[in-house]
Amino acid sequence: MGLGLAYTPTATHEEILDLFYLAAKWKRPVFVHMRDAGSAVPGIVESLQEVIADAAVSGVSLHIVHINSMAQR
Repeated sequence: MGLGLAYTPTATHEEILDLFYLAAKWKRPVFVHMRDAGSAVPGIVESLQEVIADAAVSGVSLHIVHINSMAQR
């Protein structure tokens, strides 16, 4: 499952976690463009924590796409 969190900034944490659980149910990995981590909040650490925590809780395999271009530092 591919998620473009950088492109859907109003998606809630609960909605995203629900999608992680859906992928886990079908034993599919999640590929994520993290939320924007520029000068705005959340920053890179918070964005990473969000998707890593969701993967850990749901048990899904996670692939973060383009982390270097999202960090901007």
